[in-house]
Amino acid sequence: PALTPSTITSWDELRESLEQIRREGVALSHEEYEVGLDSIAAPLAWIDGDGPAAVNVSLPSSRAAGDAAAELTRDLLETAAAIESAAGIPRGRSHFAGAAA
Repeated sequence: PALTPSTITSWDELRESLEQIRREGVALSHEEYEVGLDSIAAPLAWIDGDGPAAVNVSLPSSRAAGDAAAELTRDLLETAAAIESAAGIPRGRSHFAGAAA
């Protein structure tokens, strides 16, 4: 069941969303879980490949308007790269095309 009018509820929508995430290297959620809440997430690579970890920022949708989302996305990708670097993970290990390398 949909939590909001923006919740992904079909396999086609999910497949399209996952393809976009792979292309861009980040996951963007606009009011999919809660009306008025946006989230941006970037994957973290592990030494032996991609693992089940990510960094995320959530904020009121009104604060993610305009250039704010693009700026937050850049900052989040830089943060993910810094975490990977601190963990000794070679840059560019993630299979996500848009991930910071």
